[in-house]
Amino acid sequence: LLEVLLVGGAEIYRNTETDLDKRLYPGGTFDPLGFTTKSDEQTMRLREAEIKHGRLAMVAAFGCGVQAFTTGEGLIENLSFLN
Repeated sequence: LLEVLLVGGAEIYRNTETDLDKRLYPGGTFDPLGFTTKSDEQTMRLREAEIKHGRLAMVAAFGCGVQAFTTGEGLIENLSFLN
């Protein structure tokens, strides 16, 4: 419940921003290595890659949940065959 409130609050705060560049990620204030300052084409490519990687991570997390639901064991227990 606490995580839902904290992440929801951060998203509400982010969505109240009217400047589109500050609302999008990566960009805005979080670019510590300066990757998005090289060119607009590279910035758009990095943004697209970030979205693709996020979607792949969501599919992987869903797969872990399905595996735990069907086997009745957690992720680590399902990897016990590697020992």
